[in-house]
Amino acid sequence: MDFLIARQPIFNIQGDVVAYELLFRSNPDNAFPDVDSDQATVNVMMDNFILNNVTTLTGEKRAFVNFTEHLLLNDYGFYLPREGVVIEILEDVPAHEGVLAACKKLRDAGYTLALDDFVLDPEDANAALIDHCDIIKVDYSLTDAVDRASIVSRLEGRDIQLLAEKIETREEYVQAREEGFEFFQGYFFARPEVLPGQRLPENQLSKMQLVRAANDPEFDVENIVLAIKRDVSLTYKLLRLINSAAFGFTKKVTSIKHAVVYMGLQELRKWVSFVAMADLCGDRSPELLKTALTRAHLGEQLAQHVSMRDQGDDLFITGLFSLADAMMGRTMEDILEAVPLSPAVQDALLGNYQLEVPSEGARIAAVLELVRDFEQGLWQNLDAHCQRLRLSQEQLLNCHNRTLQWVDEALAAGA
Repeated sequence: MDFLIARQPIFNIQGDVVAYELLFRSNPDNAFPDVDSDQATVNVMMDNFILNNVTTLTGEKRAFVNFTEHLLLNDYGFYLPREGVVIEILEDVPAHEGVLAACKKLRDAGYTLALDDFVLDPEDANAALIDHCDIIKVDYSLTDAVDRASIVSRLEGRDIQLLAEKIETREEYVQAREEGFEFFQGYFFARPEVLPGQRLPENQLSKMQLVRAANDPEFDVENIVLAIKRDVSLTYKLLRLINSAAFGFTKKVTSIKHAVVYMGLQELRKWVSFVAMADLCGDRSPELLKTALTRAHLGEQLAQHVSMRDQGDDLFITGLFSLADAMMGRTMEDILEAVPLSPAVQDALLGNYQLEVPSEGARIAAVLELVRDFEQGLWQNLDAHCQRLRLSQEQLLNCHNRTLQWVDEALAAGA
């Protein structure tokens, strides 16, 4: 059975990704109907964990997997690798004797358990579950500072770690750290932290000039090759990437001119942009670069299925630049003023479009919105996008699987 899997990164207090929560949706008819969550979970376990493909999704990080009462009572947790998962007990699981016994059995076998969406209940309905959990998740959007302080106080002195989920801004991330949370889940890492009035450092300026040159239609091959060769570090990284498994060339590419022959100028423009932006990301979260590259490659892969075959390059660049503001701490307007991307790509990145009004920018934006909503497991939004683009789940699934493998290979090349 085909199924879609989204993953949400979970960060530690140092800002490193330590796990992913897996969100999945199953559907045999490729029409995105609602499905039984237990069956979807079982499908994921059988097809990914048991067949050892989960590392493609999590990159050796642990996977948080949602468990219902039914899954707990039927011992499905024991199908999963003990060291590779966190069993996340959903908030509506009742704490009756059977559930508590199942949790104890898993804990005794060495499994890590988390309790989702914990709230202080006057009747202490879930108090017994706390005793069997290693991690407590608190929904930041549904609690206030007083609630969270009470939760922290309630759990003080116990060997339990606190995870704040639905952290959507840098301010919330900083506040949650100060409140005593140790893990953080949400898309705060992708929000730009703009530093007004600050000039670009020289090293960033040179990289931006290179990205500008690579995307300037007036620049010919010789000028682009010359601009790349001026940056020894970038030349090395670019050649290393091109010779990696991600590209699969049978002959070794030994020079930038050689790369143009093998790849073509348009391909080279894309990869110069990627390697330069990887440097521009600096010490910000590596998850930013991974997410941007995933958006870029998935958008490019989808082009052939949504009647946009000739716009694959634009979809790649759009995905790559979609997090440029978060990578660089600059507004998207400032970045696009410095880099001559096509008007349609700029419209998609700046939100200058209406999906209902046909335009090249709106078509590109529709694919970007689909990819973003897929990232977050927003399945209802995904329905509308797929219907608008006439894209089947099978096509999306195949493109996504290829993208995840390809992104890992590209990043492993050291770009």
